[in-house]
Amino acid sequence: MRLRKDFLWLIMFGTLAGLNETVLGSMHIPNKSVILSTITLVLFAAARYLFRAKGTTLLVAGVAVLFKLNDVGVCGCRPEALIMLGIGFELFASLMIKKDTEKKIIFFLVPALTALLVFPVFALMMRYVMLDEYWFNAKFFTQYIFIKGPLTAVASALFSFLTVLALKPLVKNYTNISAQKPYIINGALGVVIIAIWLIGFFSV
Repeated sequence: MRLRKDFLWLIMFGTLAGLNETVLGSMHIPNKSVILSTITLVLFAAARYLFRAKGTTLLVAGVAVLFKLNDVGVCGCRPEALIMLGIGFELFASLMIKKDTEKKIIFFLVPALTALLVFPVFALMMRYVMLDEYWFNAKFFTQYIFIKGPLTAVASALFSFLTVLALKPLVKNYTNISAQKPYIINGALGVVIIAIWLIGFFSV
């Protein structure tokens, strides 16, 4: 897929990441941070598989943060973890994923390494920089680093790998269809993106 021609797909991935952070983030479910981060990392991996240019993950993460701000507002939004996931993924993706990369195992490694880096860094930041009292609970702090981080690494690696395997035949079919009806596809994609943003805005 070409960045200029299919740019709206990056917006869609960012919108879906923001929707994930907003909807699941508001729910009270066990291991929420693992589920949230896994879905976000899978979306990052899918976007980077389709668009190999450096900086694309940061763009997707930026759209996700804007969506979250649009939905819950500045006061209710804590986008630090999302931003750090985006930066971490971009770091490893820029080092390991090249434009001609065909080894899908790399899309297994990048989200795993991102989770293993971001979870402890985020926990340390929240405890020692942000001085958030919630993070001074020793049990929660250690579980977040040594259990939830590795769990996210394994889950995101597995699902990212499976997603990339599924995308390859879909991309071929999409390329053929988009070549014939580009305006219809881009128009429909734009409508879906706008609809999701409007739903997020008016559901506050």
